[in-house]
Amino acid sequence: MNPETATLLKDLAPVGTLLLSSLTAIGGGVWIVVTYMRAQRELVATRVFESRKPFLELRLKLYSEAAQVAGKLVSETYGSSEWNKAIFRFWELYWSELSAVEDANVEAAMVALGKVIGKIATSGGKQPHQRELEAATYRLAHAVRDGLVAEWGSITMSP
Repeated sequence: MNPETATLLKDLAPVGTLLLSSLTAIGGGVWIVVTYMRAQRELVATRVFESRKPFLELRLKLYSEAAQVAGKLVSETYGSSEWNKAIFRFWELYWSELSAVEDANVEAAMVALGKVIGKIATSGGKQPHQRELEAATYRLAHAVRDGLVAEWGSITMSP
């Protein structure tokens, strides 16, 4: 290295050190701001979820009950006390509680199941409509599952 280059480097060394110190401080400041913004975004997401939690828990409870009631309609003997209780509870859920929390897919499945129940009531028995009742109940169960997964997220369980 020639003497002129050595002198130039020696003269620029304080500037380089100052520049490096400044860039380090700026980089640190940017990192702090980015970290803070990420934490705030996560805090907002948590607060939104927590504010929706009572609604989601009610939906979970009523969706589970609707699926159980529909299952009883498929499995119980037409006209038995269990069948009659299930029919009564189905219409209660249909007209009030579930209507307050259901999504469009569960609503459509409940309407379809209600139509099958109407056919059973007018024909005086479920035997000619058993397959239709099973299919409508199955669609309701899948609509419930899809609605819950959409809200709560998919949960995979390892064996």
